[in-house]
Amino acid sequence: MLDPQTSFTRAFREQIAQPSRTLSKANLETECLAAVKAFADLGFVSNTDLGYAMLQLGLRAGLTREELLQCIPKAPALAAGRLKDSFWAGVPDIQRFSEQDVYDANPDADPDAPGIQPSYAKMLPRLDNLVVGLGKIARNDLPQPQAAALLDRSLGPQVTIVDRTAANIVGDTAAPATPEQVARLLIEKGITRFGCYAPATDQLDPPSDGIKAVFLGFKVPRDAKDATSEDALLFRPLFKNGKISVLRVANDGKWIEAVLTGKGWCGDLKIRKASPAQPAAAADNADRTVSPMATSGSAAVSAAGLAAPLSEKKRM
Repeated sequence: MLDPQTSFTRAFREQIAQPSRTLSKANLETECLAAVKAFADLGFVSNTDLGYAMLQLGLRAGLTREELLQCIPKAPALAAGRLKDSFWAGVPDIQRFSEQDVYDANPDADPDAPGIQPSYAKMLPRLDNLVVGLGKIARNDLPQPQAAALLDRSLGPQVTIVDRTAANIVGDTAAPATPEQVARLLIEKGITRFGCYAPATDQLDPPSDGIKAVFLGFKVPRDAKDATSEDALLFRPLFKNGKISVLRVANDGKWIEAVLTGKGWCGDLKIRKASPAQPAAAADNADRTVSPMATSGSAAVSAAGLAAPLSEKKRM
């Protein structure tokens, strides 16, 4: 567009004006990417040319300013925003955008965002090693060299736990942890069973952070035979250099139920339906019929079972 040879500019505008070059709001992102590629294939690769071309296509399609900024990639949009007023002649103010508008519509990438994730199929061996290794360590007191080896195959040397639960059930790691420290932290929080890994889908868990898989952990006594969805936490692993570097923990019931749909078991843990909530009056009557001694004793045993160091618990 800035070339002094006006014949080049004329040829460029003729390409833009071709009736076949259109954009549809119904499939805007896909069509915008295709249009950018089409212009690049013709040799129009400068950001100024691409920005101007995409702007003209967008205006012809009746895109709003917000839609134009969604359609045009950041670098070409910045170049278009820097064009002189003469290039914007005839464009309504409500569709014009500035460099600042482009920056506002394209925030810098999250520095903590993961890189490209492996496919679910390539994750499977790592996920299987992880849930088996965690399970072995959670249910046995003695050192587990085999389990530790499984964790080393799955987890990177430094793993960050990010707790997204409202109750802060697991807690964030203050600093990246070793695989063994990760296992001990989860066990200390009472999470003793792991399994039911599944691919992340839009229906299961919108992969907004690039995740490709999820798996469940269950907050149950380590000798438990069964559990419900209410005992489960959702783990969302992120990979770096072929191993898990981040474990994000959530307890969103919808996602957990989706993972468990159609499953009767998670490993050797039988999955049963959660008991329906008791009406307030019934719950009050039930409380009155239970011996205070029995109630306090059960609570004490349960709390001690979760809080006692692993070495003090009976070996399974």
